[in-house]
Amino acid sequence: MPGANLIMYPETVAALLPVGAKVILEINYQSVDVEVSDLSSVGLYFTDRKPSRPLSGLGIETRVQIPPGSGELFRLRKEFTVISDSYALAMRPQTRSAARSLEIAALDATGAPHILLALKDIRGEEQPYVFEQPVFMPKGTRIVATASYEGSQAQEIEDLFKLTMTIYPSDEFRAGADPKPVVKRPAKRPAAKRPATKKRP
Repeated sequence: MPGANLIMYPETVAALLPVGAKVILEINYQSVDVEVSDLSSVGLYFTDRKPSRPLSGLGIETRVQIPPGSGELFRLRKEFTVISDSYALAMRPQTRSAARSLEIAALDATGAPHILLALKDIRGEEQPYVFEQPVFMPKGTRIVATASYEGSQAQEIEDLFKLTMTIYPSDEFRAGADPKPVVKRPAKRPAAKRPATKKRP
């Protein structure tokens, strides 16, 4: 996104672009008083070898129904689980207009929280947040997002909450690395010893 930090991938990590995939650009412009010309472009950088760790996205998307009330904050709590040892590069929360604060935490196997992001004042869509260093996420880590919304006194408000985390597996994938079944051969039996013969005098 314009103004956002670049997400640099490790050498062994790349995003898969399948054959026939469509690349869609969604561009939003600010209104201006005079006519202007703009030329937008996108660059794709391809690796010269197949990556051993594919990049993927993990997250949640849910619609939020905020009931009418006295203007008190309405809280939403959603979570998802990391299914394999992975590294997180960045994450991007997206809301519409009613969200006011957001906290994202990673809970380990013991339930101890590690705060990844805390926003006290948000107004709609947020840009991606890039970690200074990839964050290791052990298998079973729970990513918990807690958002607060400002309700309306008169009517119900419909909003959308979306959280996407960019991750890649910690172990490198090696093509054709399926282990061959180990065939155990029966141990060789020791040769039978012939009875010793006595020599005649």
